[in-house]
Amino acid sequence: MAGNTIKTYTKDEKDQTKLFTFPDRITQNVNLDICVVDVLDIDFSCRVVVVTPDSTIRFTYQGRPELDKTFFVGDTVCDSEGIIILTDLYNHSIHVLSSEGYFMKFLITADDGVAGPYSLALYNKTLWVGCKAGVIKLYKLKCD
Repeated sequence: MAGNTIKTYTKDEKDQTKLFTFPDRITQNVNLDICVVDVLDIDFSCRVVVVTPDSTIRFTYQGRPELDKTFFVGDTVCDSEGIIILTDLYNHSIHVLSSEGYFMKFLITADDGVAGPYSLALYNKTLWVGCKAGVIKLYKLKCD
C-alpha cells in the first residue's frame, strides 16, 4: 500500500480561521462531511467540528449546558442516515446529533448502566461501546 496526500485541512476556506487545535478522532459522514473530535486544552475539554469537503466549518458542538463535568469525547461514529453518535467519557453518556449539528437526545446515560464510554463502532444497527473499566457493551439501535 502507498498513500498520497489528496487534501490538507488546516484553515476554513472562507475566513482562513484555523480549523482544529488537536484533531484526535476523525470520521466521515454519509454526506461527505468530516467529523473531527478536537481536543482544546490540557484539561481535555473537547468539541466536535464538522467540516465540509471544501474546508468550511458546517458546525461545532461542545456538549450540553446541563452537563456537570468537562465534555470529553472519546470517539464518534455516523450512521447511514447521517446521524452523529459520540461518547462523553466524563459525563457517562452517548450524545446523538443530527447531520446539521442539532442535539437530538442522550442515547445512553449512567442511568442506563454505561460508565466511562470511550470508543464506538457501529455495524448493522448494533452500537459497540468500549468503556473505561474494560467493558464492551452492545446496544441494538431502534429507528424512532
